[in-house]
Amino acid sequence: MEEKIIIDRIQQAVSKLMKIDKDLLLIDVNERSITHRLGIYLQEQFPEWDVDCEYNRLIDNKKQMVLTKRLKAKIGETTPEDTQAKTVYPDLIIHHRISTENLVVIEVKKSTNPEPSALGHK
Repeated sequence: MEEKIIIDRIQQAVSKLMKIDKDLLLIDVNERSITHRLGIYLQEQFPEWDVDCEYNRLIDNKKQMVLTKRLKAKIGETTPEDTQAKTVYPDLIIHHRISTENLVVIEVKKSTNPEPSALGHK
């Protein structure tokens, strides 16, 4: 799938979240509540894919992102330069279950969250 199509579909899902669920953002609910709603709208945009929240399976292993000190996200394995890796389970993942096929991995951070994101910025 072309990157532009993926980005357009994600933007449509975020726009729908902002329109339909703006009250969740206004009352500063937990990120998981926002992520859940965004996942519903992403599933509408990617019907041929599975959209899961906090998914952590890769067949019999864990599906996880490993962020290297260079801040490059890699799925499922560390690299030789990965001396300060941080493991993150994706907030949302657009993928095919029981496979290694991942389309998009999303980590959601609210601007009101005092914790820095796993990627090192808000």
